[in-house]
Amino acid sequence: MAPRNEELAALYELLEEMTLAEDKHFSSLSSEWLNKIEKWLMISFLITILVFLCFAAWYRYGPDAPVVQMIGAMQVSNWVLLLIALLYFGTLSIGFYQFFRQHRRKSSALILKRLESDLLDDAQFLGRLAEFDKITLEYGLLQYKHRWSTVDGRVSLLVGDIRKIGIFPAFAAAAISVTILAKQDSSFMLWAPLILACCFYLIAFYATGRRERPDQVIALLELVTRHAKQHDLTVKP
Repeated sequence: MAPRNEELAALYELLEEMTLAEDKHFSSLSSEWLNKIEKWLMISFLITILVFLCFAAWYRYGPDAPVVQMIGAMQVSNWVLLLIALLYFGTLSIGFYQFFRQHRRKSSALILKRLESDLLDDAQFLGRLAEFDKITLEYGLLQYKHRWSTVDGRVSLLVGDIRKIGIFPAFAAAAISVTILAKQDSSFMLWAPLILACCFYLIAFYATGRRERPDQVIALLELVTRHAKQHDLTVKP
């Protein structure tokens, strides 16, 4: 009753293609140069955050740190972060404006466009999935769900259910904690968990955002599995 290795390898390639298909949909929403700008702005944002943390640690714990220069460097880092955030928001706005301008005559154009793409593309995937026997599909569904549920479990273990908490409420709570710790001149042992929590929030936000397509793939697998035919896989002597 065990699935054949050749079928499992083919199913894996198909599931990989289905999972990564979402990236192609996102890349088609805006032009190529906007995607490159967004990528470099995000990298610059993360680098600036690391530089700011280094300046803050040097200012707080460095021996004979030049106070005036350090405060000035931290202020410059803050302004750079703000500028990068505004530029990133601007590129996103331009991309969505271009899309809505092309579909301004239709209400809910973005949702309908994505729906049309999903209907056409996923129908092809359904036909390819139907070529596998039921035991192979059930086994692939089991492993696929287990792997993604494991990722969700680890993320929830670190930061909780980010879908219920929300990324902005989480950072708002972190900002309040920073204010309290700064007023009380707290030690680094109290700052470290807060810094780690903020880093994990960013990771959880990214990981949770990537769950939409896997959930859709799971639903497609379940649909095909319900209608798949049971093949006799017993090995004959």
